[in-house]
Order: sequence, then C-alpha cells, then structure tokens
Amino acid sequence: MELEAVAALGRAGSLPDAVLVELDDVVACPELVVSAAVEVLISHPGLSVGVATEPLSGRAREVAESLTVTVATSDPGVVGVQVADVEVAAAELLEACSRQPEAGRLLLQVLRITGVLAGSQGLWAESMAFSTLLGGDGFRAWRRSVPVRRRAPSVDAVRVDRRDQVVRVVLDRPRYRNALDASARAALSAALDVAVADRQLAVELSATGPDFCAGGDLDEFGSATDLAAAHRLRLEHGPAPRMHAVGERTSVFVHGSCIGAGVELAAFAHRITAAQGTRFRLPEVSMGLIPGAGGTVSIPRRIGRWRAAWWILTGAELDLATAVAWGLVDEVQ
Repeated sequence: MELEAVAALGRAGSLPDAVLVELDDVVACPELVVSAAVEVLISHPGLSVGVATEPLSGRAREVAESLTVTVATSDPGVVGVQVADVEVAAAELLEACSRQPEAGRLLLQVLRITGVLAGSQGLWAESMAFSTLLGGDGFRAWRRSVPVRRRAPSVDAVRVDRRDQVVRVVLDRPRYRNALDASARAALSAALDVAVADRQLAVELSATGPDFCAGGDLDEFGSATDLAAAHRLRLEHGPAPRMHAVGERTSVFVHGSCIGAGVELAAFAHRITAAQGTRFRLPEVSMGLIPGAGGTVSIPRRIGRWRAAWWILTGAELDLATAVAWGLVDEVQ
C-alpha cells in the first residue's frame, strides 16, 4: 500500500487490520503525506508491515519506526529484519496473525504499551493480556490438541549457593529440560528474593543438563481456574518482577535450547553469555498466547520492539549469530 492510501484510509477511519506499506518510494512523497501516514500508523492497533527492496532512506526509516516491523532485502537496522524475499516474509507474518488473530493483535498492542511504560507497569500490561488470552478460543484449541501429562511437582529444581556477594542460582531439572513448573518458579523467585532484599548482591543464573530452559511447563498451561488470581500471583510471586528488579546485577549463562520463559527471564540480565550452539525460540503466539514471563518488556529492550514483534509472531528459531548481532546475547563462550 502506498503512503497516500494509508493516509487517506486513516482519515476515513477504515484502515484494515493488516497493512503492507511500500517503503521504496517514500522519498518521493510530500512531507505532509509522510507525516499524516506516520500519525495513522503509530496508533494502528493491528499488523503493519513495511516492505523494502532498497536501503531505507531517512523518510522511509521515519515511517518504519511507526510500523510493527519492516522486512527488507538489505539490513534495515533495529526497525526490521533482513530477508531473502520480502513477499514471502510478509506473507509469513500475515499467516501467523491469521492463525491466532487475538493473540497477534494483543501482542502488538502490548509491545507498543511496554515500549513507553516503566518495567513494572509493562509487566502488569503483559500479565493482563496473558490472562485474557488464557480464557480465549485460540488457547483452548491449542490446549485440546496437546495432551496433558500428569506428574508430580518438581522437587529441588533450583539450587542456590551464596558465596561472598554473589548468589549463584542453578536450574536443576535436566530431565524436563529445566522447564519451569509452579514449584520451580516458586523456588526461583525465592532465590531471587535474596538479591532483591540485599542490593549489594550480584546474581549468576545458569542451568544443568543439555538445555538452559525449555520455558514454562506446558503440562500446567491452562490449569488455572481463576484467571484474575493468576494475574495477581504472576506479578506478586513470579520470577519476572524479581529478574526485573535485580537485572542490572545479574549475569546469565545460557546453552542449548532457550525457549519461552528461558529467553524472557534471561533477557532481563545485565549480561548474557551463551555457549556455542545456543538456540532461542518464542512459540507462545502459536499457542494462542503471548510471552508471559516478562518477554514483552525484557526482549524489546535488548533487540527493539520491531524485531521482537517479528520474532514473537513468527516463532522462528533464532541462531546464536543473529542473537549476538541483535544484542540479545552479549558474549559467546
């Protein structure tokens, strides 16, 4: 869609839920048209994707900043993702949103909110959206398609060792790829509370086994019967607010697979060190959800709102080289 059409539809109040914006010709557009289109796109609650086959001009970058994300054949910087084929990449985003429209729409709205709110307020907005989606048809359909395995709560899933001014926290549930069930989350929160209470302490977070963390324990997803209470518990007792509180004093050492909460919590840290071969993935939208362990706050602050939107919507696996280039990882060991 050309910018003139975006501006006109915006004035008419009939902008579609999903908009593809051609950025190559923006340089030729009058300044008034560019400004009007940017104003419309900034407040657009749906998916807006910029497509570019040429390097972004100054005006094109201004428009790209108002969009969900830009896909381009040359590196667009933090506002987008470099791809081989912009049409294919744009189609993937449209398809992801069409499969889980409520999750996709709420994700985009939450990412815009967390981009301007303080961290604790952003976590509140994320948690509200997460609880809302737990009651939605998209998540219920996913839950019906994935059988729940009944097993006992984890025991001793988190080890803690304090030495001088460093609290070493180790996820130790390797049989289940260090997935965080309710017991493991409670243990992790309790370990982090020590550093929350004593601001002189540093935190080092690592894990045993072949993977750092496979995210939340999927067998517990959807087990909450009171979604309002679950929202309150997530904020009052979950590890995300604590990681946010101690993030500037925290170093995380990741390896293997880092999925869902395994990425989201790590991204709060001041420094992330990754082993060779580490992989990252955020699959929540495909489940009818959004990241619920702080990822809409922690990840955009590292890689930008635009790349975070692309990554979360597509559920793509991010390799280590890309994670380093984008700033998700600080060091490779």
